[in-house]
Amino acid sequence: MGLLGVRGEQRIINDHILYYAVYHTPCLLIDAANCANPHKLYPLAREEQLYNIHVIEVELLYVFRDVLLRCHRFAQQRAVRHILLTTFNQLFHYQDAKENDNIHEHAWELLRTLGQRYDVRVGIHHRHEARARRFCDAIITQHSLAGY
Repeated sequence: MGLLGVRGEQRIINDHILYYAVYHTPCLLIDAANCANPHKLYPLAREEQLYNIHVIEVELLYVFRDVLLRCHRFAQQRAVRHILLTTFNQLFHYQDAKENDNIHEHAWELLRTLGQRYDVRVGIHHRHEARARRFCDAIITQHSLAGY
């Protein structure tokens, strides 16, 4: 259990999150980067593995936060131990920087809380790195992914 941040080139860390999901099923994958394409996993993943990767796609910052608020319930219903998140720097939002910042802060608080019950792995965009350092139990880079 814990909150692990993964930082580096966005495409590489999002692919890592996706491949990590295959080997850690059942899991919940919150896809905020629009990259959870099951065809990327062929022929690596077996059909039963894909059935145990529960994907929630989000495109709006407010929906992202709402999904995190309900994430524990989703995880309990599906008996998952791993919650994975792709980078969430490209979510649509209203043009209110202060409100967006407050929502991001709340999202990281929710992620830390989820990390107390689940293995949570989140992709970190460089804009979120300072905040991630405050909330994550550990942060790894794309260059150290082999052991993770």
